Amino acid sequence: MQSDIDYYRTRAAEERARAAAAADPAVRRAHEAMAERYERGAAGEKLDLGIVERG
Repeated sequence: MQSDIDYYRTRAAEERARAAAAADPAVRRAHEAMAERYERGAAGEKLDLGIVERG
């Protein structure tokens, strides 16, 4: 479980960095939304898989 938390924390930080670097407001919002999702996962919330994650 700790490795999952580490993964979510790492991905949240990456998405926050991408949001900060994005020039397009829509892209910035998308990265912020993903960061929030990963932060919820790091906090222990069970995340449902969206259509993109299901593959």
